[in-house]
Amino acid sequence: MAPGAVITLADAVADAGVALPGVSGEAGTVEAFAARWQERTGHGSEIRLRQRMYVLGELVSPAGVAGDSTRATAADLDVVARWAEAFHEEAQPEAPGQDWHDWARLRIDAGQLHLWRVDGMAVAMAGVSAPASGVARVGPVYTPPERRRCGYGSGVTATATAAAIADGADDVVLYTDLANPTSNAIYQAIGYRPDHDAEVRSFV
Repeated sequence: MAPGAVITLADAVADAGVALPGVSGEAGTVEAFAARWQERTGHGSEIRLRQRMYVLGELVSPAGVAGDSTRATAADLDVVARWAEAFHEEAQPEAPGQDWHDWARLRIDAGQLHLWRVDGMAVAMAGVSAPASGVARVGPVYTPPERRRCGYGSGVTATATAAAIADGADDVVLYTDLANPTSNAIYQAIGYRPDHDAEVRSFV
């Protein structure tokens, strides 16, 4: 967002008397909004999460990972709901929760969830949105702690990415937590390239 537009937006929200809990978006935009918000309201801000958005360059499917990937089905509802809640608690505990079974049912019915399986057992999950204006977003990506460091997350992310391309996406993106060097490394290894940084801030 252009700097002038950020100031205009902050002023408009402040003039409307809206009490904002926080702001999120591209890091420079968020910083400018938070600074103007403090000038107008006296409320400072605290950074809750630093993220990086990646855009797919050329997809490189990982080699040598045991197992394969399938789309999740209704039979996977319970495990998908459990993993969605676990991802929320691990990656976004400050965000509002929801009925994870409803979330899982909707995304399974839409064909947007992929599971990596080893000997028929699900060991990792990746979601991907339908393309909007040519852009599809991968997420959430979750591997239970006891199944990590085996390449399953890389494998299922590559599968979800390939599905987005097959569905007509011109670009595929995903966000990572900058505090997690492992995820930032594995996504780059399968062809994702940094685009910009983002922040989530809470007003205090």
